[in-house]
Amino acid sequence: MEAQKVRVRAILEILGAPKEHVERSLKEYVVAIRKVHSIEKEVHHPAEQKENMFSAFCELEIVFKDPLELLDFCFESMPSSVEIIEPEFLRMSTSDMTDFLNDLQARLHFADMTVKNLKAQSTILNKNATNIFNNFIVRLVEQKSCSIRELSDAIGVSENELLPFAEQLVESGRINKKEGKYCIHA
Repeated sequence: MEAQKVRVRAILEILGAPKEHVERSLKEYVVAIRKVHSIEKEVHHPAEQKENMFSAFCELEIVFKDPLELLDFCFESMPSSVEIIEPEFLRMSTSDMTDFLNDLQARLHFADMTVKNLKAQSTILNKNATNIFNNFIVRLVEQKSCSIRELSDAIGVSENELLPFAEQLVESGRINKKEGKYCIHA
């Protein structure tokens, strides 16, 4: 069976900071893609600020030797959009489709496992961070009574972020609060 070329319009986007790094990274990424694929048209858009990050994107028109090469590109490059320009209909053998589906499943399982591992790590880190904050607060108020501002200055965490930890320690009975100051004994 003759290879069926596929022409697509793909949009690649990069988000990050600073602006110059985002734009340079996108250009370098396109150069790397050009080494492997036939890019026929390329339009870069300058990075724009989105909150405290920058987003840059480019539109590429790429010709792939066959549908599987397009699918590999999608897996590897993760374009934000892909539009098949031609041909109107794609042919794919059942063995190629089977290979694609198995590859897709393997990548989905890997992504699922990665997310679950990151969630477990995040839970452990949050628990450890809570214990560290609690220990800092307890050790500081063992030395002297402290307001939330004094605790914040000593620990280096904003008052709003530290307040729930201090209040939880009061609720659990590990420390007390008297006249706006945290202490060991009331």
